[in-house]
This record gives sequence, structure tokens and C-alpha cells, in this order.
Amino acid sequence: YPAQLAVDQRAELSSSTEAAAAQTEAVFRDAERSLRSIDLWLLTRGQREPLADASLAQLADMLRETSRGIVDVLLVDGTGRAFRLPAISGQAVAELAAEAGVDLAEMP
Repeated sequence: YPAQLAVDQRAELSSSTEAAAAQTEAVFRDAERSLRSIDLWLLTRGQREPLADASLAQLADMLRETSRGIVDVLLVDGTGRAFRLPAISGQAVAELAAEAGVDLAEMP
């Protein structure tokens, strides 16, 4: 009886692990598609102010919703300030260059 219980528990654990892996893969696949869309948007329309653009904010919201809040989109400017989309307040949510000690002006 204890040996069968161990076998059943292993099978249940394996099944749970496979289900979690499938769900995680789907989230990453959706996130990749959304990030590619945002990248394409930035490449084709990036000359305008991306932080104030409603269509880019909508793409970012869609990514957050489809990932159930697991994935988020931030844009980083040339000085290392990170902005969460939509950037309603205009305030950076982080200063990445200062935190990492990186001079972004020297980066390609």
C-alpha cells in the first residue's frame, strides 16, 4: 500500500508539473507576441512621443491583461528612466542607470 501511494503521488506531481509548464509556456508565448507588436510599433512609429500614445498604451494593457498581470511593459529613455505604460503621470517608476551604475550614453 505505501509503495502504491508513492507511485500515485509521483504521478499526480508529474501531472501538476506538466500542467504548470503548459500554462507558463502559453503566457510566455503570448508575451512574446505582444512584445513583438510593441517592438514593431516602436520601429514604425517611434519618432512620435511613445509615452503619450494611446495605441501603445492599449497594447501594453492588452499584454498585462492576457498575462493576468504577470508581464508588464516599461519603456526606458536614454537616461535610464523607466516608464510604465500608459505613462499618465509622466513620472519614471525607476532610475535604472543610477541603480546599476551604468552610463547609458556609452551603450550602443
